[in-house]
Amino acid sequence: MIMSEHSARLLWVALFGIVLSIGLSALTTVYLIIAITSGIITATPLAELVVDVAIPAIIALGVFAILWIASVMSLLWALFQWIMQIESYQLATVFARVEEIIPPISVFHLPARFTPMPASIERDLSIETTRALASLRRQYVIGDIHEIRLICYYCW
Repeated sequence: MIMSEHSARLLWVALFGIVLSIGLSALTTVYLIIAITSGIITATPLAELVVDVAIPAIIALGVFAILWIASVMSLLWALFQWIMQIESYQLATVFARVEEIIPPISVFHLPARFTPMPASIERDLSIETTRALASLRRQYVIGDIHEIRLICYYCW
């Protein structure tokens, strides 16, 4: 399954944010260690070390941690969007077995979500129509619409 352009861009930005935050955190930690070590060697007062070195470095580490958390959340969101575009009988079967083992998960209707439409129908329809039919199929499985409306949609 090919990832949409928006999801791919979000994925790359998230990966860049993760690498950037980890790299900057490592550099800040090394700077903090070097600055405190050199301050101790030169007998700099502890209060001066804390105010001049430790507090700004700890604030920077906090900002990098927030960047890392936001990047990981963006990465998970991009992967979630990509996974939700996948349709395969194997995934539908796996989720059906999971629903049998863990019944509370059945409220998500995952087997219906991952079951692909028949190829004979998909072949002749545009992407928008195929997505609309998949959405109607999910709504029907959930029980939001009735069979008559679904059949009438195929007739149009």
